[in-house]
Amino acid sequence: MIGFLKGVWDALFGYPSFKTVPLSHACVKKKLGDWCDNVILTDSEYKAVRWEDIPTLFSKNSLRLLKYRKDEYDCDDYARTASATLHILYGNVAVGEAMVVYDGVGTCHMLNFVVTWDANVVFVEPQLNRIIDDVDFAVVFMIL
Repeated sequence: MIGFLKGVWDALFGYPSFKTVPLSHACVKKKLGDWCDNVILTDSEYKAVRWEDIPTLFSKNSLRLLKYRKDEYDCDDYARTASATLHILYGNVAVGEAMVVYDGVGTCHMLNFVVTWDANVVFVEPQLNRIIDDVDFAVVFMIL
C-alpha cells in the first residue's frame, strides 16, 4: 500500500533527486537538545539530507493540496501533515515538528525542522514550504 501511495505521489509531483546519510539517535538527540529540553525521538537512526536539498524534500509536502482553515487546518496541521507525508515517502527522514513561541509576543506556532548531514537544525515554515532564516522564537517542544 505504501509503495502504491509513493508511486501515485511521484507521478503527481515527480521524484526528487537527493541523497541521505544516516545519523544516530544520540547525534540527533544531542543536536536537538541545543534547541530545547523537551525532545522526543522515536527511532534509533534517521536519514539526513543536505541543507541544499531541503527545498526539494519539501516540494513533496502536501501543501499544494490543502487549504488553510482557521482552527480546522492551521499551523499544527500543516506541520504534522508535512512530517507524516515525508516519512511515508522517505522512511525515517530527519524531519520533525517543533512548537515555538515568538519572543515578546507569546504566540505559539508549529514549524517543521530538518536535521542536516552536518547535524545542523534547519526550521521550515510548512504553510509556505520556506526555510526560516531569522530564528526569532524559542523552541518549546520537538518531536521526530
